[in-house]
Amino acid sequence: MDTTAPRPLLARLNWYWITQLAAWSIVGLFMMSIYSGALHLRGVTLTSWWAALSGSIVTDLWHRLFTRLRWNAPRICWQMLVLPVLVMAPLQACSVAAGLNLLQDVPVNGFKWLPTAMLFWSAVFIGWTVCYLLIKAIGRAARYEAEALRLEVSAKEAAA
Repeated sequence: MDTTAPRPLLARLNWYWITQLAAWSIVGLFMMSIYSGALHLRGVTLTSWWAALSGSIVTDLWHRLFTRLRWNAPRICWQMLVLPVLVMAPLQACSVAAGLNLLQDVPVNGFKWLPTAMLFWSAVFIGWTVCYLLIKAIGRAARYEAEALRLEVSAKEAAA
């Protein structure tokens, strides 16, 4: 018979998806607030949520790459901050441009919009990466603390 107590609810929740959905919902709402004067136009709201959905897909793929490359270790390398700027931001900018074309029938001509989009999405993805690394560091610290407490209890039981 298993005598271990069940983990508390907060420990059983999948915090990755909770924070992922919450953060990208905030981005969708932020996009809607930026375009609040144009929300009555066809497709503006959908495009805002398209940006949030495509961002969540891109960051989930980024999360999977992180795990596959074992970058969620304590050491931070330069690729963790360069790849969001060079890969994720252009991918997201193209996705939003496609959303504008498909959902609003707004042709995206030229590249005047690209520097602003790249700057915005680079900041979003670097922010996501920093938050992800911070959450992983907090989780590691909690595990190390729990292990230290277990060792302390074991040492006291052995001494008694």
